[in-house]
Amino acid sequence: MSRTLQKTQKLKILQVLPAYVPAYRYGGTVQVVHGLGRHLVRLGVDVTVFTTNIDGPGNLDVPLEREVDVDGVRVWYFPADFPRSWTRAPRLARALERRVPEFDLVHVHGLYQHPTLAACRACRRRGVPYVLAPQGMLDPYAIRVRSTIKKRLYLALFEQRNLNHAAALHFTSAQEQRLVTATGIRARSFVAHNGLDIAAFPEAPSKQADSPGPILFLSRIDPKKGLDLLIPAFAQVVAVRPDARLTVAGPDNGGYLSAVQALIKHHGLQSAVEYAGMLLGQEKLDALRKAAFLVLPSYSENFGMVVIEALACGTPVVVSDRVNIWKDVVEAGAGRVAPCDATALAGAMLEMLGDTTMMRTMGKKGRELVKRAYTWEPLAKEMLSVYLSILEGPAAVEIAGPTG
Repeated sequence: MSRTLQKTQKLKILQVLPAYVPAYRYGGTVQVVHGLGRHLVRLGVDVTVFTTNIDGPGNLDVPLEREVDVDGVRVWYFPADFPRSWTRAPRLARALERRVPEFDLVHVHGLYQHPTLAACRACRRRGVPYVLAPQGMLDPYAIRVRSTIKKRLYLALFEQRNLNHAAALHFTSAQEQRLVTATGIRARSFVAHNGLDIAAFPEAPSKQADSPGPILFLSRIDPKKGLDLLIPAFAQVVAVRPDARLTVAGPDNGGYLSAVQALIKHHGLQSAVEYAGMLLGQEKLDALRKAAFLVLPSYSENFGMVVIEALACGTPVVVSDRVNIWKDVVEAGAGRVAPCDATALAGAMLEMLGDTTMMRTMGKKGRELVKRAYTWEPLAKEMLSVYLSILEGPAAVEIAGPTG
């Protein structure tokens, strides 16, 4: 079914995702969809979000099944039901079936979740085009770990159809797009980066040369984040630099924190490693600004929001070559990149700690990279142009992601 937008008509976009602000424990997607929505509203777009009230083992304290204004975005929270691991939300699904025709286009985020299945199915039935953002879940690593057979079966039964019938697939980095090329998915795709509001991340004051601050890991405490590499790598760092300190911050995902704490104890690092819990707001900002550098040795990262948050603060980074914006970091001179290997990671961290002048220079270059390539104003305009081109029915949709 062809859908066109009249010049006098206000574009109406529906965003669908399993969890939304203030459920920040679920990582970058939550804050990114909200940031994009706020800036699309500023561009005159009518943005609505359908999501659930899930928040880890509990629920958000939010009004259910009625519109809530969140920074100009119309948000509808629906109750999450059993099984919560699938974020099953029958009332959300019924609302989608009923209300999808109200919108010009639907942007769906994530795979293997009930809201994705319900949204894609409703769009196909009602003839409404949809953009599907896999959010890194088609990365071979993401498929290979945790319930591989279940994921492959789910892909074959449900997601392959959802992906192939999308008006376009949205990837947040060129590397994420490349990793999916061998999957046989037929839908066209485009790259549009995540962004942030640079004004919300004031640059850190110059750090004292003799006190560069702790190394900071700030992400979900999850096996894919590479903490099993980071802890032994940090043990190698401490062997050379006994004064080095590591702060580990982020929400515990599935009880993995206990395994990390055991690893810290095994290497005798209890006095050198601090677990700061989940940091939000000013606490998070302070941690990013005070750190010598951010370290993120993930095995799989479709983008890495915390990386550009650190760079926005003028704090350099050490990332693995599985963080899909690592080339931007290298080309901008904003940090160091290492393979997923503890010894290589230790070497990169020691190089950083050994040259505070270099770290300050990297921090400045990183902030310039964010200003140039990762701020919401131009990125929201790019996304709006993609939405409009989809509705106009072009032969192809493509946005070239900036490379720093």
